[in-house]
Amino acid sequence: MNTKYAYLAACLTIFANQAHSAQDNPYHHEIELGNISTTDDISGGFFYGNYTYYFDAVEQNGPYRLNGFLAQSSELSARTIDGDNHGLSGRWVIDDQWYIGGGIFLPDNDFLGDTYTISGGYFINAYTEAYASYSYREGEDDFSDSEQDNLSIGIRTLLPVANSAGVYLSASYEYSELEVSNRESGLGDFSFDDDWWRFNAEWFLNKRWSIGGFYTLRDGDDFYGVKTDYTWRITDSFSLYTGLTNYIEPDADDLLLNLAINWRF
Repeated sequence: MNTKYAYLAACLTIFANQAHSAQDNPYHHEIELGNISTTDDISGGFFYGNYTYYFDAVEQNGPYRLNGFLAQSSELSARTIDGDNHGLSGRWVIDDQWYIGGGIFLPDNDFLGDTYTISGGYFINAYTEAYASYSYREGEDDFSDSEQDNLSIGIRTLLPVANSAGVYLSASYEYSELEVSNRESGLGDFSFDDDWWRFNAEWFLNKRWSIGGFYTLRDGDDFYGVKTDYTWRITDSFSLYTGLTNYIEPDADDLLLNLAINWRF
């Protein structure tokens, strides 16, 4: 068995044996270890780890997956992908409504290059956030240098719905501009830009389970699909998260699978 799946299976066994009626205690720390793959090639996925510290205690009153969003707290985060690509990010809430933030992502690949981000946002109410961000990336390989600028703005909200935990909606616009300079004579330099519109809707039937869909428009081409996820509360601190995504356009023969263990304390 693949090492990372053996680890997840072992942890799940331990937690399941200790399962009892979990209490929704407030938390400051959140650690998540997981894997994203496809149902057709589970061993071909990638491992990730995230840690977030919330300056204010996070209540677990709404959907479990959205507790961090609803907390509207200052925070610091660290993440890793496959143990080789690392990132740091954070935000500072200034007056309970405005916040500023930033981050850096350091991939183990010179062609991808380091990415630096600055961001800011405004909490319109207890369930709604508007935000904007700018990021800059610089990369290189044996033949060329590249620079990329990204600008993104968006809004997201959780709407109350009777007999459920609410409907989560998000929409964003992203503009990206890439410039490539070739070192080889005769190849020339080039640049191009991209526009992305992203829309997402999820209905949380309860605090654990959601179903939804997403739509992306990129320079006249559209991409869309459906998804579902479930958070299984195992103990007061540990949960198992499972998510499935099906891309309808472009048509995919397999599903995207996200399996993770979450620790809050």
